Amino acid sequence: MSAHGGRARLRRESQSVRGEAVVTPDILAALEHARAEKRPVVVGTMLPEGEQRLLPDPSASDALNEIAREVLISDVSGTHKIEGATGSCTPIIHRCGW
Repeated sequence: MSAHGGRARLRRESQSVRGEAVVTPDILAALEHARAEKRPVVVGTMLPEGEQRLLPDPSASDALNEIAREVLISDVSGTHKIEGATGSCTPIIHRCGW
C-alpha cells in the first residue's frame, strides 16, 4: 500500500510527473505575446536540462531554428537530436496552434 492510501494520485494538467510546472511563466507570457502578434512559434524543451524557449529565435542556433521552421511547416511536433560542438542537444518541439 502506498503512502497515499493505496489510490493513484491525480496529476494536475499544468504539472509534470514530478510536480513542477510544465510551462514557465516567462514562456507563457512570450506565448501570449506571440499569439497577440499572430506570430507562429514553437516551444522547444531541451533535454535533459529542461530549458524551454520559443522558436524561431535569433539567439538560437541555426540548426534549432531550422527544426522549428520545419515543425511550423509540417505541423508535426516531435523529438529531434542536434549534434553540436559542446555535445548533443535533444529538443522536444511542440507546435503552438492558433
